[in-house]
Amino acid sequence: MNSDLTESAAVALLTRQAARFTSSSDRFGYRKDLHDLLAGAARRVRRPMRLAVVGRIKCGKSTLVNALIERGLASTGTTEMTFTVAEYRYDEREFLRVHYRDATGRAPAEFGLDELYRLNDHDAGRLDELRSIGHVEVHLPAELLAEVGLLDTPGLGSVHGDDSASTERLLATMDLTLADVGKASGAAMAQADAVLYLFTDDLGGPDLEVVTGFAGGGDSSGPFNSLRAFGVLSRCDGSWGPRTAAVDYDPFGPARARIRAFQDDDDRVGELFHTVVPIAGLLAEGAFRLDAGHLSDLRALSSSGLPELVRWLRGERSFLAEETDCPLPLPARSSLAAVLGCWGVFRACIHIKDGRSDEELRAALFRDSGVADVVALVRGHFGRRSTLIKLNALLAEIERTVARHRTEDGGRPDANLTEVTRAVAEVRERVLGFADLELLRGLQQRSVSLGPGETERARRLAGEFGTSCAQRLGRPAGAPPAGFTAVADEEAAYWRRRLNEDLNGNPTRHLLRTLSRIADEVAYRVHTAADLLSGY
Repeated sequence: MNSDLTESAAVALLTRQAARFTSSSDRFGYRKDLHDLLAGAARRVRRPMRLAVVGRIKCGKSTLVNALIERGLASTGTTEMTFTVAEYRYDEREFLRVHYRDATGRAPAEFGLDELYRLNDHDAGRLDELRSIGHVEVHLPAELLAEVGLLDTPGLGSVHGDDSASTERLLATMDLTLADVGKASGAAMAQADAVLYLFTDDLGGPDLEVVTGFAGGGDSSGPFNSLRAFGVLSRCDGSWGPRTAAVDYDPFGPARARIRAFQDDDDRVGELFHTVVPIAGLLAEGAFRLDAGHLSDLRALSSSGLPELVRWLRGERSFLAEETDCPLPLPARSSLAAVLGCWGVFRACIHIKDGRSDEELRAALFRDSGVADVVALVRGHFGRRSTLIKLNALLAEIERTVARHRTEDGGRPDANLTEVTRAVAEVRERVLGFADLELLRGLQQRSVSLGPGETERARRLAGEFGTSCAQRLGRPAGAPPAGFTAVADEEAAYWRRRLNEDLNGNPTRHLLRTLSRIADEVAYRVHTAADLLSGY
């Protein structure tokens, strides 16, 4: 008998719970909070997914946001720092909406996009105005924003880089501390459906301490877990240098090796992140910041031979040297290095030698940067599971609200809260997508032992390559169900047999039990669809 809920049925189950909390006279306001959460479940699940971009303070988050929206809007550089959360939303009209802190009593105000930098410019004469800002909405017609809203956050934990003292002094002028900045970023993560964590050059140590210390473990209700969080390793092009520069050198190779070692060394990585991918954020941002002067200088530079290009571009010391036989004047070289980095300039010259137009060059550099892979990941894994991810974020917020009430009210039993807790547990237990998550997380455990080819088969069944029943069974999306009922039965029988044969105990047996459950549900759905379409 089928016991699973569709995601839409789960939303309806939660919405029905709203009637339990219609009173606004409760002492702590939890009735209104829970009513609004539950009554708005369908609206929340329908809205575009919201992705929070987080990381240690001053680690390049705004550079990545600029790359994702293909606009140079967010403040970047060695001195700029975002103190408030900026939410980027799709809109045909370009404007800013500034929300002020509640204590000010000021209504939201609209400005042009050119005001965004001014709102992050720490002018000593405007500190009172800057302190009054709660958060900023940035509305613009960027392609990705039609599918995913972005939250650019101030940062978590310690400062990345060598300017921690100056950053803390700057925070002090705003009457803020590192803890205040972390709190604002944490609130943004709680509002988001998914989290992108930007790892810095020292992959591991400090970053993992920030994540685990801030968010706790990798349970499904926390900000960091493999359903809703993934990581990127920034600035991987930094490995290009005097000792490595060569025509065929690929800085992403060493970066991927570092990521694999990081994942192998610490089991927590698989629990906290779906995956970690390398990027060159500056190159991605620079690809669309290239102006006519940059393009002209790149074309002039690309006329040189490859050995000369490697010699000049092997590092900033050689490229920006006063005494050099490079044909570009120093100001032009400085500008190119600031926009693309030395490896990026070299890649641009290669593409120009291959005959690419200006627009083709921009697209090629964006692909080189690895940020195109991040966009594909957001649209692929996270896009396919967007409803599940948004549902999971809603459940987590309901759980936090219930827990907060019980703490504030001395933990006294409340029948309505108990029923809502049961409804949340039922959704987590019966929505097949949560079993997918459990399976994918299980596959990342070293102690799990599957046979040759079974890991890939299990990932496919878990919906990693498409969540339709056909795709879970290795068939094209949209294939008529009558054509693969036998395949569905065979898949269910295979994993049922593996479960009965396995004597290893947990966690392998637990994973096989989950696989068997998913395969049974897929087979049930395939047969049901085939019967309906045949008129049975």
